[in-house]
Amino acid sequence: MEQEIKCFSFLNIYAKFAYFGRYKQLNKKLICNGKLENDPRGGPEDECINTDILQVIRQNCHGKSSCKQTFQSWEYPLDIFCERYRREINVTYICIQCNDWSSLLHDEFTCISESLIKNEWLSLEALANSTDEELRTLLTTTLSRKLTHSIGDIAARPVLDGSGSLCGLSAIYWSLFDTVKSKSQLLKMNYKEMRLTIFQELGVIPDEGLTDKELLQQYHEFACTSGNSSLIKKRDVGVISESEKSLESLKRVARNIDPVTSTDVETPEEIEQRSYGSVLTYKCGKGRQFLPPDGDRLIDTYENRTIQCNWNQTWTVYDTLDNCVWVACLYPPTAPKGHNLVGSLALEETQYGEATNYTCSSNHLFFEHDKDLKAYDVFCQNDGTFLEPEIWPKCVASVNCGEPPARPGPGTWEWNGNYSYKTQISYTCGPYGKFCYSNGKCVKEVIVECGWNKNWVPAELPKCLATACPNIPVPPKKLQLINSPDEKNNMTFSTEFQRYNPSIPMKIPFPGPSQCVRGQKLMLIGTILDNNQAVEIVLKATDENEAFHAHIDILTEQISLWSQFEGEKLNMQSDNGTTIDFGETVMISLLCDEDGFSLQLNSDPSYPHVLHVLPMENITHLLVSGGISLSFGGFVDKSMEPAPPIGFNITYKCPDGMVFDADWLATPFIMMTCQTSGTFDEPEDWDKYRCVVPTTTECFDCTSKSFYFIYLEPELLIAARSILVCKL
Repeated sequence: MEQEIKCFSFLNIYAKFAYFGRYKQLNKKLICNGKLENDPRGGPEDECINTDILQVIRQNCHGKSSCKQTFQSWEYPLDIFCERYRREINVTYICIQCNDWSSLLHDEFTCISESLIKNEWLSLEALANSTDEELRTLLTTTLSRKLTHSIGDIAARPVLDGSGSLCGLSAIYWSLFDTVKSKSQLLKMNYKEMRLTIFQELGVIPDEGLTDKELLQQYHEFACTSGNSSLIKKRDVGVISESEKSLESLKRVARNIDPVTSTDVETPEEIEQRSYGSVLTYKCGKGRQFLPPDGDRLIDTYENRTIQCNWNQTWTVYDTLDNCVWVACLYPPTAPKGHNLVGSLALEETQYGEATNYTCSSNHLFFEHDKDLKAYDVFCQNDGTFLEPEIWPKCVASVNCGEPPARPGPGTWEWNGNYSYKTQISYTCGPYGKFCYSNGKCVKEVIVECGWNKNWVPAELPKCLATACPNIPVPPKKLQLINSPDEKNNMTFSTEFQRYNPSIPMKIPFPGPSQCVRGQKLMLIGTILDNNQAVEIVLKATDENEAFHAHIDILTEQISLWSQFEGEKLNMQSDNGTTIDFGETVMISLLCDEDGFSLQLNSDPSYPHVLHVLPMENITHLLVSGGISLSFGGFVDKSMEPAPPIGFNITYKCPDGMVFDADWLATPFIMMTCQTSGTFDEPEDWDKYRCVVPTTTECFDCTSKSFYFIYLEPELLIAARSILVCKL
């Protein structure tokens, strides 16, 4: 036996009841309510039915617009006395509309407007300029007119909750109107009765612990999905079997009377719709249109089909409806929370190939992946769905870059430590260098900025080319190496008024009054140490007076200058902010003229004069202390550059009569050259160049296992480097 049931293509089959067999009837010979030839043998004296077929139809046909089934009679056994009669398959079904009813309960911020729109209570245009409070009022008053609840009861309910909220009532109303209830029937119902109706459709005992969202999800699976079980997914609830339904109810179904709606009376509006002369206009609904059988979806779809009821109980001009096809996308996807995106309203249609757009929720936010992007597009596909991105974009107020380019070895940077968008860092190659590009152009400063793409621009610095090397490498004293200058690379490391690589504190004599009249200056070149100590530069005078005192605190970025007379600070001045930083090469200059002393750091503007308060003859010495390591310090001519130029060689050697501990036969000297990077090619491991006096050597006789010790005078060792000095 074969059974076929159909709905319009835009609707879905919903099986209310089905059976195989025969019912006891007044007209015992009647088959299929007279639609087929009567049974000449009459009919059964008792009920001969098997309702197991209902579950099969629900599993295979729900969620489809047409369904053809083949049944074998032996699969649905009857009592033996029923076998002599003809049997029938009777299916009672309705055509419903399937929507994602629980989607109204996803988001509190959008569920009110979506409830009004999806139930077609108000249009998208009518809601365009409504505030949140106005939308809630509209939904409250609408629900009070659609259900039996008072407006006070509706108004007291939350917008979104597990059960009984405003959006919960709207979603359940939507599901029942799409499936088994008319507007006139819903008008007589309240929230509990609507939930009870769904439980009855599912065939389960009501469960008050089931939330509205869970109930609607399971109702959708039951009514709109083929391959489902005919029963709700059990959640510790009892199931009503078909055998528990009253016999009278089954009889009424067999007579094509809906057991749920048989007591309801058609409204005048419903009667008028099927009366002579009535004109009905069909629409496929939002996002869909009718398409003729051989039509082209792009050019042949149409919105409406109108039919009229004739006196002969037929419809013209058409008596059939073409299939509905998607021509647009509805319900744009909701952007994830925390991404700060605002999208189109729920029922705004988007045509194939076009896009709905998402913008940042505030004028102060920007797309993280592209700051200049005004809107992010999500395109409508030809199956009526949106091509939702796997990873949604985010809107942010700012972005952070990673680590910036490293500071050049002898250079400086001016940076506040931030990584945020538009942060700038000023780089230099130090007082004796420039950045030089491949085209030969050289600049003193390069500005690097954090871009919106989270990268620093430029990502790499040009190469530093130096004119001199301000930091003079000095080997550790324990190595006993001594400087060995030559005619072309002559540098005196220590004079009365100058020191190279001095230890701290450094104390050198003051040259006298001539320091202020002969174009002289104090110059200090070194590195500020991060050891929680400020740098103190003091010109000491007799009686503990101070002609000049500079206090440089990089940690607090404070520079303080003063002079001191008889314990009182005079000419006090302080300045917050400096371009020098820990670990950077810094050149400190102190100039003297007839007015006073003027301090300058690198090439920054000089600080105001600290006026003279003492006779120059009273100044005795310079004292430098605190957190600084100096490569040079002393009183020099204004035009002097104490840093050795590029290509300058510094040579250290062992004292006469000593050799390198690691290699007695090597010539005991090391030479370093000032490179274009502004640094000397200093060895990584100075310990290889330790100087020692060669005193003994040890030989081992493999035969006698005895030791021989031979003493060589230093001058003999040097003369015999290539001679075997141990005899066996």
